[in-house]
Amino acid sequence: MRTSNNCENLVGRRARSRLMRLGVSLFGLLFYWQSSGGDAPVASLESLQWKNRVVAYVVSSESEAAAMRTAVERWSVELADRDMLLVNLGEVEVPTEFSRSIGREERERWRQIWDLNLSSEQFVLVGKDGGAKAFQRGKLDLLALFDRIDAMPMRAAELRARRKEARPE
Repeated sequence: MRTSNNCENLVGRRARSRLMRLGVSLFGLLFYWQSSGGDAPVASLESLQWKNRVVAYVVSSESEAAAMRTAVERWSVELADRDMLLVNLGEVEVPTEFSRSIGREERERWRQIWDLNLSSEQFVLVGKDGGAKAFQRGKLDLLALFDRIDAMPMRAAELRARRKEARPE
């Protein structure tokens, strides 16, 4: 029985370690894109780690893209406040001020990791630490993602730091 627990712990640690390495890779490339002025696609998502939260998405039609664009425009202040960016993992792009691009091979890699297909709307919230925090299928529910983010310890720390900076001394 003890050996079984040790094996499960080892497998769990390996899986967590692999996910963290993948998360780091994801954010590194998005940072590169931001620093390049947005002219070139980002090579991976890792460059955004510790700087931005990401909604990685797949939409399968222009009507889904239009609905997503409308939601992003409506909630742009909240997206900016939470340091959020959008990264397309599918074939249909949703261009917004929050959008970032990655290369085709990188999109395919992340679709495989998160088991996303191209035939329906799917979203993955990636935290600043690079880990997947929430998955959504169907229409994008930004309010649910905001609630998830606002419940995170890192978000609470950000808000405390802002309040502390805003206080007159």
